[in-house]
Amino acid sequence: MTVKAERLIALEDRNRHHERRHAHEILSVLVLCRYVSGAFMPNAETQDCGFFTPDNLPPLETAKTTRAHIEMSFRALADPHWPVFFD
Repeated sequence: MTVKAERLIALEDRNRHHERRHAHEILSVLVLCRYVSGAFMPNAETQDCGFFTPDNLPPLETAKTTRAHIEMSFRALADPHWPVFFD
């Protein structure tokens, strides 16, 4: 699948926002992208993809992506002047 990265939503220290702590530093990078073309190909990290409304999300693998990430992404999508969240 080809997407176009349009703007940064957040750059977040994963140890500060996830229940599971890591001995090493991991950053979560949220980027607002627009679909361009192609089809999703299952891979080692993601088995499937789809388009969902905020109130119709499938079960999340919250070790990597939290509901707060999803909610923040929808707010950023609705706000063209979204200030990038850094922590």
